[in-house]
Amino acid sequence: MGKRLITQNRGKGTPKYSAPSHRYKYTVKFRKFDAAEQNGKITGEVVEFVRDPIHSAVLMRVIFDNGEE
Repeated sequence: MGKRLITQNRGKGTPKYSAPSHRYKYTVKFRKFDAAEQNGKITGEVVEFVRDPIHSAVLMRVIFDNGEE
């Protein structure tokens, strides 16, 4: 009998192929499309750039004028 294909091993979810979720820094999300953004514009300030090991791009923390982060 032959060996399992690498895609079959990855699909099984063994620790070798599972994502290191304990090392994630932030959950990446967009802000809600609310009335303030529909009727006008909302501005924000970039506070810091964060290097997250799961993402290939650099993430940034933004604080908006209404206090959201």
